[in-house]
Amino acid sequence: KLPWPSISGTRIENGWARGWRRNGWKNASKKTPPNVDLWEILLDELDKHDVTFTWVQGHNGHPYNERCDRMAVAESQKYKNAAAEKPAADADC
Repeated sequence: KLPWPSISGTRIENGWARGWRRNGWKNASKKTPPNVDLWEILLDELDKHDVTFTWVQGHNGHPYNERCDRMAVAESQKYKNAAAEKPAADADC
């Protein structure tokens, strides 16, 4: 069982994501769903394992969800800090 604080877990369990992949990454509206690169990785891994998604309320004290949130924030800060330190393209050197 995998705790999942998002509706996207149901997109996997109800077959939407696999349908998107089968249809060349197009949804029912013939549009490309967001984060195809991440969906592809996730679906490849799910094909190797028996996983059941269990929805959990986000930011509600679930220990795994809170840990993942801290990790995601820390990683995003790395990119935010790196962007702030990068000199402007037109800066005099």
